[in-house]
Amino acid sequence: MVADGVHVLLGVSLVVSVLRTRRAEPYLVAILAASVPDLDKYLFTPFVYAGYLSGPLWTHRGITHSLLALLLFVGAAHRVGHWRAAALGYGSHLVADYLTGAIRLFAPFTVRLYGLYYDWMLGNVVAGSFAVVVTLVGLAAMLRLDADADADAATGTGAVGVDDPFGRFSRWWFR
Repeated sequence: MVADGVHVLLGVSLVVSVLRTRRAEPYLVAILAASVPDLDKYLFTPFVYAGYLSGPLWTHRGITHSLLALLLFVGAAHRVGHWRAAALGYGSHLVADYLTGAIRLFAPFTVRLYGLYYDWMLGNVVAGSFAVVVTLVGLAAMLRLDADADADAATGTGAVGVDDPFGRFSRWWFR
């Protein structure tokens, strides 16, 4: 189990490094998306104890940690225009929990657990360290983009798309 703060840090760090935006909305969506899967601890537990719900789908790392829940949340975020940040936040949560334990990846179709398991503290240290590195790389890339834009503005050149190794994909993803 990865600590909730590490999930949020991973989501935000991926938005910093992948989307490279200065707008606040994608970061807020990533924070929300990285937190949503763990709502099962608070939403379903009272109903399970009261006897209204039963079964493994309603436990922690159950239905909210599935690919179906990811698709539903990203689809809802698409309606408000921030599906990329939602996919990064929610997806990073699922990957971190997959790597540090087990999740019901294909719920509700099967209740089988998928994942790896190693020490909880080691998982948090690795995930937190990875998030810090990704955040620093993303910030460095943003600073480099600012410096390149300033240099282009000073020289009057505007070489847009020259350093675009992924072509159409990156123009689609980063728009």
